Amino acid sequence: MTKPAKGKTFQVLTVVLLIAGCGIGYWMYGSNKNTASSVNADSAKSMAIVHLEPFVVNLADENEKDYLRVGMDLGVEAVAKEHKTETRDDSIPVMRDAIISVLSTRHSADLSTADGKQKLKVDLLKELNTRAAAGNVREIYFNEFLVQR
Repeated sequence: MTKPAKGKTFQVLTVVLLIAGCGIGYWMYGSNKNTASSVNADSAKSMAIVHLEPFVVNLADENEKDYLRVGMDLGVEAVAKEHKTETRDDSIPVMRDAIISVLSTRHSADLSTADGKQKLKVDLLKELNTRAAAGNVREIYFNEFLVQR
């Protein structure tokens, strides 16, 4: 009779430990999820996405027949106004001008590599943030990218 009692005690102890382990795992997962979502919410509150119509520009290649069609969205620092997140619409022409200025200096060979696209993003960010009316641009997201040769 002592063996069945020990077996039953072992089963009860296993179930209790399993339930406790599940509870601790759920608590840890939940606390990490809440922390991550609060961080993402803070960044989402401070960023606004500005969609720009696609650009078609001639590239600086010698044959003068190459062109680039690129669509992009910009992640800009938002301006809070009456609990709404807005960007200034009057800054879009300045942004477009800065982008065209940078794009038209590129060669098609440079834009065909991942490193070339990354350098383009860095140069675009630098130029956009140099222009006072453009605001604080944090990210550039290409949603279309076509080099025609």
